[in-house]
Amino acid sequence: PGWIQGRNKLKIEIEIFIDFLCADSRTNYPILKEVMGTYIAQGLSVMDATTLKVSSFPLDYHLHSWQVAQVLPYLLDLCTEGEVCVMNDYLEFCFDQQDTVLGL
Repeated sequence: PGWIQGRNKLKIEIEIFIDFLCADSRTNYPILKEVMGTYIAQGLSVMDATTLKVSSFPLDYHLHSWQVAQVLPYLLDLCTEGEVCVMNDYLEFCFDQQDTVLGL
């Protein structure tokens, strides 16, 4: 399961898998945000034109990634129940704290 963003006006679906404690995911996330904000055909941003589904994919060789993902079902429930969706905030928090969690 993942969380969905975008308005999907052009009926294009994009799905990505992220490990919240993966350095490569952290490195590429700003690029994804930039792409999603880019304007394309018909004056739409990529975020307006598509649906972006972000799924957590904790990799067993990233220390503590499974533990970090344990809160995700609760946060996803908040998103689907119309509460404030904090998934992006949590993702960015995890990326910001990677070095601390991993002891680097």
